[in-house]
Amino acid sequence: MKLFLKDHLGFILIYLLSFIILPVFIDKLDGFKNHYLYFCFLVIVLFTAFLIVRYFRSRKMYIHLEKNNISVENINIHSPNSALERAYAAHLRKVLTLVLDEEDKYANFLDEQETLVSISVHQMKIPVSVIQLLVQSNQIESRDTLEWEKINRECHKLVFLLDQLLSYSRSTKLLSDLKIEQMSLRKTIVEVVNELKNYFIENEIFPEIDVPENITLYSDKKWIKVVIYQLLSNAIKYSDPNQRVSIVYNKGNIMIINQGDTIPDNEIGRVFDLFYTGTQGRKSGESTGIGLYLVKRILTTLDHPFRLSSIDYQTTFSIDFSESIDR
Repeated sequence: MKLFLKDHLGFILIYLLSFIILPVFIDKLDGFKNHYLYFCFLVIVLFTAFLIVRYFRSRKMYIHLEKNNISVENINIHSPNSALERAYAAHLRKVLTLVLDEEDKYANFLDEQETLVSISVHQMKIPVSVIQLLVQSNQIESRDTLEWEKINRECHKLVFLLDQLLSYSRSTKLLSDLKIEQMSLRKTIVEVVNELKNYFIENEIFPEIDVPENITLYSDKKWIKVVIYQLLSNAIKYSDPNQRVSIVYNKGNIMIINQGDTIPDNEIGRVFDLFYTGTQGRKSGESTGIGLYLVKRILTTLDHPFRLSSIDYQTTFSIDFSESIDR
């Protein structure tokens, strides 16, 4: 009530002046009935002057509220004049303080989660590496290598999932981790293909690289390798046996092509959503729904346009590097 009266004090004063004091004053001078039109003129002039003064006092408030670019920096009202503006500005400052406190807490929480995931993944990879060494040594000594190959295959899957989890955790701070450098596109792709060599062999898929040696790319090598690794892993996973996965360069674009089940049109846009596995993922039972989400996040941050198409049992993922190629 107190704030309401303060905010409407001007209206109260103009009302008292116009309809109580002015009629009495005019009547004393020469009679109110003889000067009714003059009274109306004075009331209009006073009311117009009041509105003009009130507008210029609250002009900053109106401009502030009409702004569309709302952000933490411009949420506050600078130099509030009226009682309502001052109360509103004080309330906004409290809200802003609460938001910044929550933002700090959330940032600290993310830091803790990233540290926890990173440490856990590295600790889990150590026993997995030991198991892989034991498997390799027993494969040499044992005649029955089929069971050891199965164990080794499952170890590779576990390593892949741990690396994927680690990449997803680190991608929350992708911008602060960027390092743009010059790199050979073909050499980078060959490095990833060699890392996936056993996965290619196990699935009876053959890599085919058609990328010139002289193509130089300016981007973040570590994250580009993560992208290519994810895309090649998917291409291998969803390819028919005894097929080829082709990595083709054409006019600044890299295309990763595999032969296998076609992705339905209604799933093309959704496969980039976090944890969405799609029809193919549910069939294989091995999809996590993280890989393509991570690919989209990295390529969007690095400003490399991309496109996914799937038709007639051929799926193509193309990345446009044309703006980052050294010509």
